[in-house]
Formats: sequence, structure tokens, C-alpha cells
Amino acid sequence: MKKWIVCADRVGAVVYDWKRGEGSLQEIARFSHPEGALDDKSLVSDKAGRMLNRGDGARQAYAPKHEATEIEFQKFARQIGTYLESAGYKKEFDRLVLAAEPRTLGILKQELGLHANGGSTEFLNNELTHFKLAELKEYLNSHNL
Repeated sequence: MKKWIVCADRVGAVVYDWKRGEGSLQEIARFSHPEGALDDKSLVSDKAGRMLNRGDGARQAYAPKHEATEIEFQKFARQIGTYLESAGYKKEFDRLVLAAEPRTLGILKQELGLHANGGSTEFLNNELTHFKLAELKEYLNSHNL
């Protein structure tokens, strides 16, 4: 059984091929998203727009519905989701484990299609991107993944 482990956060993601019986953990792909470390002010070039209030003619600031950081992360999550969907369609893995902190995990889940999330996907509410390879192997073994 071919199992992929995806460790993601807002600034990057790493996809590993995990062969538990052999103790082999090999990096397959790496995604970088440095914009994930920026705040809204750094991502947006100017101040919020202004609009005219219909009732009294006063002007007020216009606030966007979504923060720039969320929009930027959604693009990144879509990139990861597209990659995993393509790999799932090609049957490059049998099982998928997606590990990220809860907010990031929720957004990534939304971007998984049928082939990447076809019932053989596990979700871990743990941010594992800071683990070294040996620590990650130990974690995966200790959690029977």
C-alpha cells in the first residue's frame, strides 16, 4: 500500500512517500508560499477604498469581505489540492494523510477533490512541518500511521 503524508502550514507544504514497514520516508514534492508569513498590509498595496453612503451622502471606508492573507492562502491551498487530485487520479498513492493546524487543515480539505479525498484520507490536527525527518518518522510510527 502506497501512503503519502502531507505536512502543511501557511508558508509551505511537503509531500512524503511513507513506507512504514521499511521505515522509509522520502520527500516527493515541496511547495513554498512565503506570502503566508506576510500580513494584510504587506499584501495590499493601498488603503481601503471609500464609497458614498446613499442615505446622507457621507463617505465611508469600504472593507473587503475577505482578508488578503486568506485569499492568498486559498490560492496556495488550491495549488496543493490540484497536485494531490492529479496524483490521486493517476493512482500514485492508496492512502493520504494530511497534517496541519486546524484552520489550515480546514482550508486544505476544501481543496481536495474526489480522487485525493476518496475515503482513504486521514486528517491530523497537528502542524508537523517543523519536524526533522527522524522526528517525523518517529511520530508516524508512534501514531500507527
